[in-house]
Amino acid sequence: MRRKLVLCLLLSAWPVCAGEMAGRLTLNDRPAAGITVSAVPDETSLEGARREARRGPRPEAIAKTVTNAKGEWRLAFEVPSGQPGKIVQLHYAGPGVARGAISAYWDTADSEDGEETALRRGATLFGRVVDADGHPVADAEVLHPGGFDSVRTGAEGRFALEGVAVSGNDVTVRKPGYATAKAVGLRGGVAAAVVLRAGLPLTGVVLAPDGKTPVAGAIVRVERKDVATFAETDSEGRYAVHELAPGRVTVAADGGERGIRELTGIAIPQPPDTLLEVVLAPAPELRGRILDAATRKPVAGAHVDAVSGRRRLWTRSGADGSFVVRPAPAGDWVLDVAAPRYVRTLRRLPRALRTDKPVEVFLKEGVTISGRVTDDQRRPVVAARVRALEPDSRGSGTTSAGATAVTAEDGTFTLSRVPAVETLRLIATHPDFEPASIGDLGLKPGEKRTGVAVALRRGTVLTGVVTSGDAPLA
Repeated sequence: MRRKLVLCLLLSAWPVCAGEMAGRLTLNDRPAAGITVSAVPDETSLEGARREARRGPRPEAIAKTVTNAKGEWRLAFEVPSGQPGKIVQLHYAGPGVARGAISAYWDTADSEDGEETALRRGATLFGRVVDADGHPVADAEVLHPGGFDSVRTGAEGRFALEGVAVSGNDVTVRKPGYATAKAVGLRGGVAAAVVLRAGLPLTGVVLAPDGKTPVAGAIVRVERKDVATFAETDSEGRYAVHELAPGRVTVAADGGERGIRELTGIAIPQPPDTLLEVVLAPAPELRGRILDAATRKPVAGAHVDAVSGRRRLWTRSGADGSFVVRPAPAGDWVLDVAAPRYVRTLRRLPRALRTDKPVEVFLKEGVTISGRVTDDQRRPVVAARVRALEPDSRGSGTTSAGATAVTAEDGTFTLSRVPAVETLRLIATHPDFEPASIGDLGLKPGEKRTGVAVALRRGTVLTGVVTSGDAPLA
């Protein structure tokens, strides 16, 4: 999309490497200007649960930028040489759009052009929070549907939540002493009413697998339907949650290396003068190594994202390429592994095939392709989308190779970490032109292919009227 930063700078006496992220935002197929893009440190599921248990603030953005008139954005980061970057999520917000996140996660030590992201039209959700008697509830926290932030109700229990979708919003409302409530399917611009009822408590203790030793610092999640409440055990392993509604709940305790345990069908209200005892089971581990597919040498600093159901953990590979995911209970796991210079790789670990043997994940060195998109008069085509496609495994067509770029003002583009496939094809598209592609590039791992030229022919515009009988059909 734009020229890369020089990767290694020298500031003071310390070498600093620069990572860069770039992309383009659109709304209704038009450039979305004036939208703020923020890089926010990523959290594992356990980190997020611990923050919720402590009622801590959400991670603050470490960098921000605003899209230009063409909807383009760019973020640059400085990372000390030899140190890993930060793993971040990219959030966007601005007037007239629904807040959201640009796909997946990003590494601040890497340089990558993101693809074009289509935004949804936004609205403001107005509402009022009252108790069971209809009295306003002040200072209740109303969480944004995407979990990006929250607002507090005023003295009359009213709130206004900006940047939500036009429809289909699910909003969680909570306040100490009340049962956490969730209102679903709310429409922006339409007044919503949320009723908070008195909360019921659940108290208990978390013990180590020996059934005797209290576990401090364990995270306890109490969940009913889609509403979850969190607590952290004290020095005696005790926890208390006070924001529950009547019914049956699931209680899950995560003690990290000390073990995990989940109990289902726990009745609320809790019998008086009792403690719910949760005895942890040993925490299974998922071990492995990240290796270069060509040399079999270890890849240090690779980002390993491990997902099983709602559990998401991530870590980095060490100097010898090894990694440990803990706790990793039985289930189907997916490893998403990324490292600078290498093609992003998915490794699926079905429950039935899982063993205690360390998992080996082989990364293939990617290719960098740069070039220019022009029209038939050799003029640059701005904001053309360039994608890398490779034949699918069944030979029935092509599939995305995961690399996408949008051309800059001079028509240039750069695709990074493209799979080195001899039959790889590039396809360039733009609303005003016919698609064009080039193929059989004969790429080799680690190659930097430059000077790739793609010419687009301006498409024909068809206009007309759709009718039913003699009447126009709207």
